[in-house]
Amino acid sequence: MRNKMKLYKKNLRYFKEKKPDIYSFIKDSSISDVTYSQIENSFVIKTGNAIYIEENDINKILYNNLEFTFYFPQYKENKNLKDYIHSKLIESIEIDFDLDTLKENFSRAVIKHKYFPVTFINGLGTGRILSKLTEEIKTDLIIIYEPDPYKFVVSMYHVDYQIMFEKFKLYIIIGSNEDIIRRSIKEIITSNNPVLIPFLAKVNLYKNNQYCKKFDSNLKKALILSIKGWGFYDDEKIALKHGLENLKDNPPYLFRPSRKLENSTAFIVASGPSLEKDIDFIKKNKDKAVIFSCGTALHKLYRENIVPDFHIELERETIRKDILEMLPLDYLKKINLIAADVIHPDIKKMFKTTYLFFREGAIHTKILKPVFIPPAITPTVTNTATSIAIISGFENIIFFGTDMGFKEKEKKHVTGTIFDNKKYRYIEEMMDDYLEVKGNFGGTVYTTDILLWSKEHLEILISAFKDRNFYNCSDGAKIESAKPVKDPADINIPQSNKDIVLKNMHSLFSSDLKSITTPDSSNFFDLSMEMISRFESHFDRLSFQDFEKLIEFLNSEYSLVLSYREHEVPYILLSGTLKTILMYIYKLGIIFSGENSNKVNEIKSKILNGLSDIKDDLTSIKPYLDGSLITQIYKDK
Repeated sequence: MRNKMKLYKKNLRYFKEKKPDIYSFIKDSSISDVTYSQIENSFVIKTGNAIYIEENDINKILYNNLEFTFYFPQYKENKNLKDYIHSKLIESIEIDFDLDTLKENFSRAVIKHKYFPVTFINGLGTGRILSKLTEEIKTDLIIIYEPDPYKFVVSMYHVDYQIMFEKFKLYIIIGSNEDIIRRSIKEIITSNNPVLIPFLAKVNLYKNNQYCKKFDSNLKKALILSIKGWGFYDDEKIALKHGLENLKDNPPYLFRPSRKLENSTAFIVASGPSLEKDIDFIKKNKDKAVIFSCGTALHKLYRENIVPDFHIELERETIRKDILEMLPLDYLKKINLIAADVIHPDIKKMFKTTYLFFREGAIHTKILKPVFIPPAITPTVTNTATSIAIISGFENIIFFGTDMGFKEKEKKHVTGTIFDNKKYRYIEEMMDDYLEVKGNFGGTVYTTDILLWSKEHLEILISAFKDRNFYNCSDGAKIESAKPVKDPADINIPQSNKDIVLKNMHSLFSSDLKSITTPDSSNFFDLSMEMISRFESHFDRLSFQDFEKLIEFLNSEYSLVLSYREHEVPYILLSGTLKTILMYIYKLGIIFSGENSNKVNEIKSKILNGLSDIKDDLTSIKPYLDGSLITQIYKDK
C-alpha cells in the first residue's frame, strides 16, 4: 500500500504542475471519500450510492469489454449533387457492407497486428485497464472518459500518469459538465487526424452508465458534424464562381455592424412545424417588428398574405433559384433580399432590392479580403438571419418556427412550404439519422445532425450578446440562452419607429468595393494544381495487406493536406474532398484487409480517375483562380 500511496502522490504533483485542468477536478477528492477494497477475486469501489466491481483478471476484462465502433457517415445520394465530381468519385468507391462484418474485419485486423490507431476507454474503473491495454497493444491516440472524479482518484493508485502522457497521445476527460465535455471533444477532433477517429477500438467498462452513454453519443455527434464541416470541391468551386460573378454587378455589401437600437424588435421566421401556431400573432404584430423570412418559410408567409421586410438566403445551389421561382414575381418584388454572395446570380434580380454579405470561409472571401465578414452565419438560414439581426442592432429577437427538430418524424416542416410538393420530399427523406434533444417546453424532440449543428452554433452566437433579449416561441428543440415562450402574446414588444430601424439597416451596406475590399490577385491556380498533384503522387504506397502501413499512408497524406492550410484558397477548395477520400480509403482498407493487389488497384484507379477529373475541371475555372478575373473586375470599377 505504501508504494501505491507514493504513486498517488507522484500523480498528484504531476497533475498540479503539468495538467492543471485535471488537477482542478481531483484536488478536492480523496480516497477517504471512497469505499475501496480488494477481496479475493475482485476490486470493489463504492462512491455515493454507486458500486463498481472489477475482476482481478484484467486481461479477461480487456478482451471481454473490447468492441469496435464506427462513427462513419454513410454516403447518401443527393439529386442536387448527382453531377458533382466529388459525388461521382465517392459513389464509385462506396460499398454497401454489413456493419457487423465490417466490425469483424476491423477486429481481425487490429488484433492480428496488436495495433489500434485510436482507442477509447469509456469508464476507467481502477485504471488497471489503461496499464494493461498499453502493455498489450500499440496505439497512437487514447481517449479516456471517467464521469466520476472519485473513481479517477482510485486510478491514481494504479497508473503512472506521467509515464502515460510521455509515451502516448492521451486525452482524459473527467466529470459530467456538458460544456467541458464538448470543448474537450472538439479539441480532440481538431488536434488529431479526423480521418482515423471515426473508427474506434472501445473498451466500455460501465455498460449502463448514463454519463458514459451520453459521452459516447456526444462524441458521435461531434465527429459527424466535423466531417460535414469539411465541405467538398464542387461546392467550393460554385461558391467561388458565384461570388465573383455577383461582384461584377456591383450590389451593396454589408460592410459594418450597427450599434444596438433600443426597443427594436426582429421576428426570425423559419419553417419548423410549430410556425403554424404563431402565424396569427405574426400577422397582427407585423408593424411592430422587422420580419426576417428564412429559406422555405417564405412560401408559408406567401400563403398567409404576409410580406416580410427581408428574405434571407445562404446557399449556392441552383435549386434555391428553382424554389424561389415557384413564387409570383410580383410578391418577391415587394421584399428586400439579404443573402450570402454565393447565391446564384439570377436570384438577385427577383427581389425589390438585393443586399449581399461576404460569406465567411468562402474562397473568394479569402481573395477579396473584405473589411467586414458577418460571423456565425452557418449552417442554416436561421443562423444567418440571427447573425444579421444582431449585426443590425436589434435589441429583441423573437424566434418563430425555428424548431431545430420535430416531435413527429413524419412532420418536419410546417404545412404550406415546398415540402408539401412530392418533387421536394426527397430532401426530407434524406433526414433519416435521428437524435433526441431537450424540447423547448419540456420533454424531448427529434433532431438531425445538421439541425443539431445549427442549434449549437446558434447557442454560441446568442450567448455572446448579453445585452440583447432572445425569445423562443418554437415548439421544438430548446435553444440555450433563448427564453422559452409558449404564447408570444406574453412578450411585451416595445414601441419603436420601424422606418428609422429600416433606414439604419440600409446604411450598413455599400457598393464602393474599392473601399470595403483589398483584393489579392495572386495566382492560386498553380498552388491548387500542385496540391492535388502531390496528393495523388503517393498512391503507389497504398496497400491493404499491411494494416500499419495503411495507417502510415493515411497519416502521411493527411499531413500533406494539412500543410496547405497556410495557403487558404487551395486548402478550402480541395481539402474537404481529399480528406473524404482518405476516410473512405480507411473504410475500404478495413473491409478488404489483407486482400490482394487487384482490389487495391481497382480502388486506386477509381480515386485517381476522380482526381484527374478535378484537375481537368480546375483548368476550366483558371481565370477565377489565377488573378486575371479579379484584376479585370476591379479595373472596370
